[in-house]
Amino acid sequence: MSDRWPADIEELLAVYALDAVDEEERALIDDYLRDNPRALAEVESYREALSYLHSGATAPSGLWERIATELEAAPPPLRLDAIRTPRRARRRILAIAAAVIALAAAGGVIVHQQREIDRRGKDSVAAAIEREAAQAQRSSQSFLRDSGGALSVVAYVEPDGDLFLSGDQLPALERDRTYQLWCVRDAAPIPISLALLGAQPTMSKIHLDSCAGLLAVTNEKAGGAPQPSGDPVVAGRYV
Repeated sequence: MSDRWPADIEELLAVYALDAVDEEERALIDDYLRDNPRALAEVESYREALSYLHSGATAPSGLWERIATELEAAPPPLRLDAIRTPRRARRRILAIAAAVIALAAAGGVIVHQQREIDRRGKDSVAAAIEREAAQAQRSSQSFLRDSGGALSVVAYVEPDGDLFLSGDQLPALERDRTYQLWCVRDAAPIPISLALLGAQPTMSKIHLDSCAGLLAVTNEKAGGAPQPSGDPVVAGRYV
């Protein structure tokens, strides 16, 4: 390998991938990459990482591990020519900025993966509740319907007071909304909040001692409301 390269040319690879070098530096790095397949692969890895950051797409599995492996590979022998201090400082700052961008892209992938884990966890909980509801001893059931009778939600009541509400018939809401379940007792017609069902409810389990009156589901802001803000989406008598 030739010793004609500046000592800090490796620091410029991330900056080169960002297209933040001057013409003299670009020509020098182009020449360097023609003689150095490892450095070329490193630049391509930076560009790939940046492309996923700009597009918002999910990076492919193994991208970040591959970048780390390439960075661990030994660089070729370099000539220790002195380079002006201001330019070296600027290059290092830009190289650090490039690394931060790559890490930000990796962080986006981690967030996406965590959301997927959370989603799968919620799916598992819903599936477990559905299995429990299927095996429950149902002493009674209630039908909660909309005003037109087109939408119907079934509530199963166990002898011990556990209530299973099948909410998968409810239309999905925006992420900043939630369905909220209420009990409206005949003796005291002030709605009592029983549970937040989420924006996309499936099977929910609620412990309910009694509700001599109506069960109602409303559409509320995420986090719920102290009292219903509008008419029920569905409602029916608790049996």
